Amino acid sequence: MAVFAVALTQKNDAVKERIKDLHPNNYQLSSTLFFLTSSELTHEIATKIGIRDEPRVPRGNGVVLRFNAYAGYTNKALWEWMAVQEEGS
Repeated sequence: MAVFAVALTQKNDAVKERIKDLHPNNYQLSSTLFFLTSSELTHEIATKIGIRDEPRVPRGNGVVLRFNAYAGYTNKALWEWMAVQEEGS
């Protein structure tokens, strides 16, 4: 499975709940940034969580990004979550 970032343009409880329901192993870094793993494509994730207008009216605005490299300085829990996800791949 790949790791994805979901970046919302603003806090959105409806999208947050969809992310939690569909991807219970997600990691929420902030009110607008989530990390999750999936074998789906980016547009499939965006549609299911409600930030793409197909097949219904979107719940919110944002982007889904798939990535395989990362760097930075943040909460240790995120790095631990990333390490577990990589081991499961």
